[in-house]
Amino acid sequence: MNTEKFVSSFRKRLRFTTLALIAGTWFFIFLTKFFIKPTPEFTGDTFLWMLLIVGAVNLIASVVLYRQRLASCRSKNDLAGKLQCFHTSYLIKMALIEGVALFGAVAYMTSGDERLWIGAVIFGLILIWYYPHRSTIIRDLDLSAQEEMMLD
Repeated sequence: MNTEKFVSSFRKRLRFTTLALIAGTWFFIFLTKFFIKPTPEFTGDTFLWMLLIVGAVNLIASVVLYRQRLASCRSKNDLAGKLQCFHTSYLIKMALIEGVALFGAVAYMTSGDERLWIGAVIFGLILIWYYPHRSTIIRDLDLSAQEEMMLD
């Protein structure tokens, strides 16, 4: 693997995949609210409780798994290995959160309960909150000054 080439294109690929996840999720959230009429066949609070429980579990799991994987990423010898490991760890974290946002939107379509759509929006905002900045990558991977310079 050509380390310089990989490192130079890393942030562009990470930005692209992150924006694709966020845009796809938000497109679906807005689609369910403004273009698809909910068909309330189920009016109980079961979906709301499922959203809350699955949301909490996935949010906690995303943080725990991310931190565990970062520990293994830091032990890599080369910057390209660290960045590749970070990318995988980051995608796992984002996928867990995206799943809850999409579940909230689908549950809203099924039940028509506005609280489920609001839950989808909240998890969509969490996706935006976790957007990876350069400083986040440096901090999370505990990069040295030389590795930090190579990241530019």
